[in-house]
Amino acid sequence: MKKSIFLVVCSLWLISSLIAQDSGSSSFFVSAGISYSNPLGEIELVRGTRKVVRTQFSNAPSYSLKIGKQIGKNSELSISIGYANYTYENKEDYTDGFKAYSSDDFNFIPLLLNYDLLFDLGSWRGVFGGHAGVSFYTKEVNLLSELHLLNIPQDQWPSHPDELTPLDLEIKNNLALGIHGGARRDLLEGKMYVELLFSTTYSQFVAKILNDPEDDGDEDVTLDTNPIDLGIHVGFRF
Repeated sequence: MKKSIFLVVCSLWLISSLIAQDSGSSSFFVSAGISYSNPLGEIELVRGTRKVVRTQFSNAPSYSLKIGKQIGKNSELSISIGYANYTYENKEDYTDGFKAYSSDDFNFIPLLLNYDLLFDLGSWRGVFGGHAGVSFYTKEVNLLSELHLLNIPQDQWPSHPDELTPLDLEIKNNLALGIHGGARRDLLEGKMYVELLFSTTYSQFVAKILNDPEDDGDEDVTLDTNPIDLGIHVGFRF
C-alpha cells in the first residue's frame, strides 16, 4: 500500500510540473484510446486433497487517457490511467466427483508513468517506450464455497452454484512494469495525431482468502498477469 501511495504522489507531482511549464510550443498533448485487451491470466487454486478451483479470465475492451509533454526532439514523458473490466469463470472440481461453476467480474485500473522514443517511419513516426506504475483492483474475486470444510454432509449440499456460500479473495494493488510501441500519423498540421499501439504489462495478481478456514497468515493466491493490449489512440497537441 505504501508503494502505491508513493507512486500516486510521484505521478501527481509530474502532472503539476508539466502544467507549470510554458506550453507555447505545442509540446503538450492529451490522448485517449480503446484497446482489445487479453489479461492472459488463470488461477489454479489447490485446496489440499479435496478439490481444485480453476479461474479463467476473459478478454475485454480497455480504455486509456494520457497527458504528457514532449521533452526533446524525439522523446516524450506522460502519465496515463486505464480501465478494463475483466470477466472470469470458476470451475470447481472435487475429488469425489462434485462439480460447480460460477462467474463474475473485476476492474483493473493501471496508473502509469510512460517514457517514449520517437523515430521516423516515412509518413508515420515510430513510437517505442516503457511504463511503470501501480495496478489497482477494485473488486473482490468470488470463488465457490468450501463445503468440505464446513462439515456439511454431501447429501445435504445444494445442487446449484448460486446457493453456495462464496469464498472471497481480497486482491491487493501491486506494481506494474511494461513496454509499448506502435506507429503515429500526424493530422491537421500536427495539431492532431492518430496512433496504432500495442502494450504489454507485467503485474502480479496477489490475493488473500477473506474467510479461509485454513488461514495460516500467508497469501493464498499469487498469479503473474501479463495483459496485452492492441488498440488505437487519438491525440491533440496544444
